[in-house]
Amino acid sequence: MVVWQMKPGMARDFEEGYKRHLDWHRKNNDTWTWRGWTIVSGEHFGYFVDGTFFHTWKELDTPVSPAADSADNGVNVMPYAEIRSAAFYEAVTCADKSFFPAIGCALAHLLLPRCTAEQRGRI
Repeated sequence: MVVWQMKPGMARDFEEGYKRHLDWHRKNNDTWTWRGWTIVSGEHFGYFVDGTFFHTWKELDTPVSPAADSADNGVNVMPYAEIRSAAFYEAVTCADKSFFPAIGCALAHLLLPRCTAEQRGRI
């Protein structure tokens, strides 16, 4: 997930650039679904959040053309906003109650930071 803050006066440019970047994903046969939403109240009002969810570790280690994706993002999105945070998360559901035996299903979902296979090897 990435949290973006639009630069002053550039919300419309960001929106159009983000659409162009999603089009890049389509043209490059990206099969992932990308979700985005705008925060409409509170301290981070106006921030935009986007992400793609529920992928396997292997899928996360093999995204579509990372260098070209980054370059396109740099042209179409980055000029209009700043990244405020970026993270990978893993959902732990009730089916995974053995992960937290003391609390079991008391947690419907818990988000844990994710890392790539390469990063896991260093932990």
